[in-house]
Amino acid sequence: MSRETSGAERIRRILRNLDTGWWIFALVVGSVLVFVGWVYLPWIIFGLFVYYVARPIETRVERIAPSKNIAAVVTLLLIVLPVVGILGSAILLTIAELSRFFTTEVVAQLNAILPITIDAIPEDPAEFVRQLAELFSGGAFQDAFGSLSRTVGSVASGLFNAFLSLLFAFFLLREDERLTAWFHANIADEDSEVVEYLSAVDEGLESVYFGYTVTIFVVIVLAAVVYLAFNLIAPSGLQIPAPIPLAVITGIFTIVPLVGRSIVYAIVTAYLVVVALQSNPSALWFPLLFVVVMELPFDNLIRIYIRPALSGRLFPMGLIVFAYLIGPPMFGWYGIFYGPFLMVVVVLFLQLKFPRMLHPGRETGPLRPADPHDDWTVDEGQTRLDDVRTDIDDPAGATD
Repeated sequence: MSRETSGAERIRRILRNLDTGWWIFALVVGSVLVFVGWVYLPWIIFGLFVYYVARPIETRVERIAPSKNIAAVVTLLLIVLPVVGILGSAILLTIAELSRFFTTEVVAQLNAILPITIDAIPEDPAEFVRQLAELFSGGAFQDAFGSLSRTVGSVASGLFNAFLSLLFAFFLLREDERLTAWFHANIADEDSEVVEYLSAVDEGLESVYFGYTVTIFVVIVLAAVVYLAFNLIAPSGLQIPAPIPLAVITGIFTIVPLVGRSIVYAIVTAYLVVVALQSNPSALWFPLLFVVVMELPFDNLIRIYIRPALSGRLFPMGLIVFAYLIGPPMFGWYGIFYGPFLMVVVVLFLQLKFPRMLHPGRETGPLRPADPHDDWTVDEGQTRLDDVRTDIDDPAGATD
């Protein structure tokens, strides 16, 4: 009996030393955080995207701002709201362009599916009251009101979640240095492999989110200005169709290696040539001028100055295209942000940690040279992890 008592006491003592209760509590807290993170995963990823887009600018604003809080607020207001405003304007202009294709037949079909149809405004007050009573007593009004309520609820929920994402980005902008210091002091040393990997992921996300996103946005704005300017000097009947949507397409095609924007230029040029041949052959100078301007000064401006200055070029363009294209079909609307996030996490794991797991006897894996002065082969246009900051700050020699 004494042996059983001593054995139980020994087990209790071991459990006390292991702080089992605290570990159980930590497991519960971690499970709750994982559940909340899973529920709000799209908006957390969007918040990370906003954070990495705003962080490089916030760092520069902080030099002249009186506090980090003000720098974070000013950065979000100067980055997020203008981008949303410009993209919203682009969407409205796109709708306006598409509305030109609406014919009376299309409008009639739309009217046919509406829940409420009024042929004419009644002039007799009694008739008006009768139609109003029929409207409220029938099911069409209830159905329309229910649909409207669901739409308003969805919009309100989306706006609230977007606001939470902005708050999350603001928190990261304000507290990122404190979080980093806490992690180094309590979780892993600065020279540990975990910190090395997480630092590489941090660099990669900034390169992808800030570099490529801002590049696409700048190309959209510049392309819209150029297309609208061409329409000002275009001969009659030879204007560039839908310049704003076309500018958006030009910006998106920037992520396609080598020939992305050239595809857009070629399609627009072919359209202008066909229209000129059919209406006014003497105006063929306009499509010729368009393709020369877009392929030489405009495209070289993007290729030589804008792309290298904004994009870190940490990853091959093929991976970037794959991540952006496969993300939305797999994950939905937030896949445009989640796809690149997963790409960065996986690629850097394969570059940094996986070779060391295969070769545990080596200090570094095959992808990392033993002598820091040695070099290894990388894809064209790709920089090494150690050189990403140099590539961003000194973009000389980078190519599209």
